[in-house]
Amino acid sequence: MRLPRRLVASSHVRLRIPSVPDGTGSAGNDVWRQMGFFAGLNEEKYDRQYSDRQLVGRIAEYFKPQVKRLVAVSVFVVAIAGVGAMLPVLVSRIVDLLKAQPTVQVISLAGLGLLFVGVGIWG
Repeated sequence: MRLPRRLVASSHVRLRIPSVPDGTGSAGNDVWRQMGFFAGLNEEKYDRQYSDRQLVGRIAEYFKPQVKRLVAVSVFVVAIAGVGAMLPVLVSRIVDLLKAQPTVQVISLAGLGLLFVGVGIWG
């Protein structure tokens, strides 16, 4: 099955990579320009210039209604990371326990601990 000519070769998608970059960092930009990724992103006369302080202030205003959610998600992510960090420690302790002759109760507690870490990582 042959594709229609317009799907096979587009005038907008030409991969011409210069063999020797000129050292200015513009050699790779030709590829992106020809592929049309940055078409229309040039500066305009009416573009506004904002300081970093103004931009951070605007972003903070957008997130202000969601502060409780952001804190809850952050705490949840840190808790899951902490539980995930417990896994290697717990496994090494279980291996140390198995060197000796552990009781059934100790093996049960180790298994429950491993189950807790598995469920905690799963979220």
